[in-house]
Amino acid sequence: MKKIKELIKKYFMALTHLFLGEDEKERNIQSKLAKIIIYSSDPEELKNKIVKEVAIALKANSCSFIEYDSTTDSFKKITNSFNSKRGNESFIGFDFQKELPSYTMKMKYMNEIVVKNADAYIKKEGLEGSVEAKFMSKYKIKSFVAVRLGYGDNFLGMLMVHFDYAKPFLRTIDEKFLVNIAEHISIALHLSKLYVEEKRKKEKEQLLRYLITIMNEDYDLKKITGKIFEILGRMFDAQSIFIKVNTENLKDSYFYNLLPYKSNVVEACMKKAVISIYNFKELESVKNKEHYIKDTYNFVLQNNLENHSINKYFKRKQIKSLVYLPLINENNNYGHVIIHFGLKNPLTDDDKNFIETVIDQLAIVVNQSNLYEKQRKNAGRECLLRRVTEKIRSSLDLEKTLSYICEETAKVFDVQRAVITKMTDPGKQVDIVLLKEYQSSPEIKGLFKTDYYQPVAKYWNYDLLNDSDVIAIDNIQDSEYPDFFKKAYESINIKSILGAAIKEDKYKETWGSITLSAYFKTRNWNEEEKLVLSSIANQIYIAIKQADLFSSLKKSAERETLLRKIFETMRQTLDPEVIKQTIVTEIGKALNANACFLAIKPENEAFYVIDSSSEYLSSEKEISSINLDTSSDDLKWFKESLDKRKEINFPKVEDFITENKLQGTPEEKYLKERNIKSSYTIPISFGKNLAYIILHYTNDYRKLDNSEMDFLRLIAVQAGIALEQANLYQTTQYQAEREKINRSILEILRNSLEKDVIKSLFVKNIGKFFNADRVFFIDYDPDNKIFLPVEPASEYRSNPEVKSIVGLDWDDSSMNEYIKILQDKREFKIPCWNEYSKENNNSEELSVRFEDSDIYSSYSLPVLYEGKLFGYFCVEYTGEKCNKLSNEDIIRIRNLCTQAGIALYHSELFKKSQESSVIQYDMMQKVCNKITTPLKEIIETGKTLIANNGKDEIANESLEKIVSNGEEILKLKESVKQLQTD
Repeated sequence: MKKIKELIKKYFMALTHLFLGEDEKERNIQSKLAKIIIYSSDPEELKNKIVKEVAIALKANSCSFIEYDSTTDSFKKITNSFNSKRGNESFIGFDFQKELPSYTMKMKYMNEIVVKNADAYIKKEGLEGSVEAKFMSKYKIKSFVAVRLGYGDNFLGMLMVHFDYAKPFLRTIDEKFLVNIAEHISIALHLSKLYVEEKRKKEKEQLLRYLITIMNEDYDLKKITGKIFEILGRMFDAQSIFIKVNTENLKDSYFYNLLPYKSNVVEACMKKAVISIYNFKELESVKNKEHYIKDTYNFVLQNNLENHSINKYFKRKQIKSLVYLPLINENNNYGHVIIHFGLKNPLTDDDKNFIETVIDQLAIVVNQSNLYEKQRKNAGRECLLRRVTEKIRSSLDLEKTLSYICEETAKVFDVQRAVITKMTDPGKQVDIVLLKEYQSSPEIKGLFKTDYYQPVAKYWNYDLLNDSDVIAIDNIQDSEYPDFFKKAYESINIKSILGAAIKEDKYKETWGSITLSAYFKTRNWNEEEKLVLSSIANQIYIAIKQADLFSSLKKSAERETLLRKIFETMRQTLDPEVIKQTIVTEIGKALNANACFLAIKPENEAFYVIDSSSEYLSSEKEISSINLDTSSDDLKWFKESLDKRKEINFPKVEDFITENKLQGTPEEKYLKERNIKSSYTIPISFGKNLAYIILHYTNDYRKLDNSEMDFLRLIAVQAGIALEQANLYQTTQYQAEREKINRSILEILRNSLEKDVIKSLFVKNIGKFFNADRVFFIDYDPDNKIFLPVEPASEYRSNPEVKSIVGLDWDDSSMNEYIKILQDKREFKIPCWNEYSKENNNSEELSVRFEDSDIYSSYSLPVLYEGKLFGYFCVEYTGEKCNKLSNEDIIRIRNLCTQAGIALYHSELFKKSQESSVIQYDMMQKVCNKITTPLKEIIETGKTLIANNGKDEIANESLEKIVSNGEEILKLKESVKQLQTD
C-alpha cells in the first residue's frame, strides 16, 4: 500500500514538471490537478475533484465522468458530475447506456467526440425531434467534447465537457488539455484502483478475523448466520442469502432478505419457496462443491429450465447470478449456502475466494454446533430422566405427574406434541384412552378428536408396541406402514413419531404408551433418543403403580368415610329426602360418576319414580332424569330387566347394545341421546318397594373394578336399610297425621251440625294436610240436577295469589265435559294436565276450566252417603309442575269424602228435626190461644156461682174443682209459651 502511494507521488511530480513550458495560468491549473491526483487515493473523491477542476479550468457549463463496467460490458449511471451554473439540470443519475445507446457505441471505440455547434449538428444529421436532440435541449448543450479514458487494455470510460453556447473554434489548448489530462487521469484512476483493492484486501482480512470472532462467540447458528450474512450482503451487494443445515442434531434452514425494502416477516414463506425451487438435479450433482452461476438467464437456457419454477423465481426476484456453496468440514457435507445477486457476474476471483473462506469457517461452526447440540441434548435428556424420577418420588398426584412428564419430554425432544395413552383392558383389543396430552400451541391437532383415533391407536399399541418396546418412524409417508395409518397422520400434518410402550417389563402385556409427534418436518430419531424415551416409559409405569397403590389406600379411606357419613345421616335424620340426596351425592362423587340417581318403584305401582331428591349431576350439561317417564317405550327393555331385580352393568355401551341385540331399538336411541358410555345399575331392597342405584358415565368409558363394585353393592344394602327406616318412620308419621285429621273431623262433627261450617273446616284441613294450592266444595242440587256456584266458605287457598273460583258458573256450556263426569258420581283425577290434554287431543272444553284457573294437577272426588250425591271436594295444584298424588293419598281423600258425607247427612237430619219442632210448637200455641178465653169465662162463671149459691156444698165443691182445673190449664199454657221462647 505504501509503495503504491509513493509511486503515485513520483508520477505526478513528473506530471507537474511536464507543463512548466506552458504559460503561467495553464501551469497553475496543471499543478492544482497534480495535487488533487496525488492526495486523493479514493477513486470517487478523485473523480469528483477532477470533473470540478476541469469544468472550472475550461469555463464549461458542466463536466461529467461516464464510467464503464467491464463485468457487464456497459456504461454505469453517472455518479460524478459538476455543474458550474446553478439551476442547470444535473447529469447525476443519467444512464447513457439506456437513454443514448448510439452514443455508447461511439464512446467505446473513439478516442474523442467533438460537437462544436449542437444545433448545426442536429440539423445536418437530420436529428430533429430525436432522443439526441431532446437530450441536448434538456441539458442546454450547445457544444461539447468527450475524451476516452483508458489504461493499457483497460477501458475506464469517458470524460465529457459541454458548453451552453456554440464554440465553432474550440481552442487547441482545450483539446490538448483534455487529451493530455485524460491519459494522466486514467493512470491515476488505475493506481487508485490498485490502492483500493489493496485496501479492500486488508479490510477483508480484518473482516474475516471479525467474522471468525463472531463464530467463536456463540453456538446459536441462527444468530451467527444473521450477523455474518448481513455483513456479506452489504459487502457484495447481495439480494438474499439462504442457508440449509442438515446434520444429525441440527436440521433447519434460514432465509435472509438483504434488500432494504424487503421485510424479514416473509422469511417463512420465502424459505419454503427457496427449498422447493432448488430441489433439482443440476444442483444435487454439485452438492459437494462450489457452483457459481454468473448469468442465471444462460443457466436456465443451458439446462432447459424455461418452464421450471426456478426460472419463474429468478424472474420474479430479478436474480441475475448466484453462488452455491456447500458446508463441508472433515469430508462431511452439513448443508449449503446460496447467495443471490441482482447483477450478472458480480464477483471477482478474489471475492469468491473470500466468500469460500467465510463459508468454510461457517462449516466448522456448523460442525461444532452439531457436536454442542448433541451434547446439550444428551445432557438435557439425562436431566429430564432425573427430573422425571424426582417428580415421581415427590408427588402422588398422577394427574400432575403425567402432565409434567408430557410437557418436559416434548420440550427436551423438541417436538410439538406428546401424549400418554392407556388401554382400557390390557391384552385385549378394546379402546385406547387418552390420559394426558401436551401441545406446543393451540393450533396443533391430535388424532384423539378424529375418526382415526381408535383404529390407529389400536394398531400402534397392540400390533407395533407389543412386538417392540420402542417404535421410531422418521418419515411416516415414506414408511411401509398401512395406508390408513399414514393417511391418519397426514390429515393432521404429523411427519415423524417416536413411541415407547409402558409396561412392567418386556415380557408383560402393554399397559399403554408415550408417543412424541413431530409436525412440519421429519426427524431422524437416534438410538440415544429411543433409549431415553424407553426409560421415561419405565418411570411412567412406576409412577402409575405408585399412584395406584396410593389411590387404592385413599379410596379405601374415602369409602370408609362415606359409609360412616351415610350411617351418621341415618342416625341423625329419618327424612327420606335428605337420605336419598346424601346417598346419590356421595356415591356420585366417590365413583366420579357424571350422574347418579335412585329409581324407586313403590308397592303396587307399575313404574319407577325419580324425584328431585334422588339425583346427583356432576355438571349442568348433564341431562336430568327427574320425572323421567319410565312407562316410555324407550325404556321397555330396561323396565322389564329391572322388574326381575337384575343388575344392568356395561363398561362400554357399544358392547352392551350388541350383546343384548338392541341395535336400532328405542333403547339404543335413548342411550345415544344421553351420550351414555358406561352405566351401572345395582338393586336396593327395602320393604315391598323395588329400587335401584344407577350410575352413568358420559364423558368417557369407565370400568369399575371388583373393589368398586363390592363397595357399590355394600352401599346399596346400607341405602336399603336407611330407606326402609325412613319409610317406616314416614308410615308412622302418616298414620299419626291421619289420626290427627280424623280427630279434627270428629271435632267438626261434635262441635257443629251447620253445613257451611262443616264444608269450611273440611276444605281447610284437606288443603293443609295435602299441601294443596286450592281446595273447594261444589254443592249439588238434586232437585234441579245442577251444581251450584262455589261459596266463599267452601273454598281454601294456600295464599292470596292463588286464583279464586268463588261464584264460578258450572252451568256454562264450556263446563259440559267436566260436569258430565261429576254428575255420573265418578272420580275425576288429572295428575298432570299437560299429559291428559295430549292424550285426549287437547280438549278445548276442559282447557277453559284448567288453563284459565292455572291448574297443573286436579283431583275431584264425590261426597256421597247411601248413594246420595252431596257435591264434590276438588283438590288442585297450581304451581309450575304437576303433583301426582299417591294411591294412599287418594284413599285418604276418599275416606275424608265419606266422613264429609256422613257429616252433611247429619246436618240435613238436624235441620229437618228443627223444622218439625217449630211446627208442633206453633200448633200448641194456636190451641192454647183458642182455649184461653173460654177457660177464663168458665173460671169467672164458676166463681160467680159459688158466691151466689150459698149453702149448697155439693154444688160449691163441683164449681171449685172447675175453677181449679181451669187455672191449672192456664198455668200449662204459660209454661208452653215459656218453652217456645227458650
